[in-house]
Amino acid sequence: MKEGSCEQSGYVCNLGFDVSNGPNVMFFSLGRDPSCETLKTSDLKTIAYPGSSSNSLWLKIFLIDDKYNADPLSLALAGSLALAASNNKERVDVIYEKVEPYEYGGIRLMSISKAIKK
Repeated sequence: MKEGSCEQSGYVCNLGFDVSNGPNVMFFSLGRDPSCETLKTSDLKTIAYPGSSSNSLWLKIFLIDDKYNADPLSLALAGSLALAASNNKERVDVIYEKVEPYEYGGIRLMSISKAIKK
């Protein structure tokens, strides 16, 4: 695993897609349980929004087709896996890294896979 990255398991919560005029974006949070009542946090902190001095409360993971080499195929495949996991209430394993200081786009998805049952 790359230095500065983290690995966690959880449930896909608050899955969203931003397809407005900029780059295409997928984002989601990780839940501790399938109902998403409790969201996970991360040691990699981001600032809630520009000009704020407070950190974001929950982990929010992004995949963006921009300079970090996510392309439309990456978005389609990761998005379909995340959507299926969300709909079926299945655990996923994710690897992510911090690339920017702000919450929107700050934590980037490097890998997502269906969690191995223990």
